[in-house]
Amino acid sequence: MLKPEVDAATVNMGSRWRMPTIEDFAELFEYTNYEYTKIDGVIGGKFISKADTFKYIFLPFAGLAAEGSFAYQGIEGGIWSSSVYSVSLAFACFVGAVESDCDDGAYFRYGALSVRGVC
Repeated sequence: MLKPEVDAATVNMGSRWRMPTIEDFAELFEYTNYEYTKIDGVIGGKFISKADTFKYIFLPFAGLAAEGSFAYQGIEGGIWSSSVYSVSLAFACFVGAVESDCDDGAYFRYGALSVRGVC
């Protein structure tokens, strides 16, 4: 787990905020339905509450960056977690989405994915 001083959400949004954990992602998958959509001209994934369909979290398909290049904008999106992948410290856990599906996974920690704070 990240310490607050290196948690991107805490550093940029304040002490009430943190990056989500893999447990938060499990809760997201359990309590929402996923839908590919476009909101205000931005392509992304919408995680819609099963209890109240007016509530949702939108994940813009911002793509990813690694080694100085950007790729997959408008095609996929990912959100970092604060959890390090158990198999290798070189990887961190994330949730990713494409048009047809969403899932969690692990990616090189030096890669650039989106950060979404939770409180």
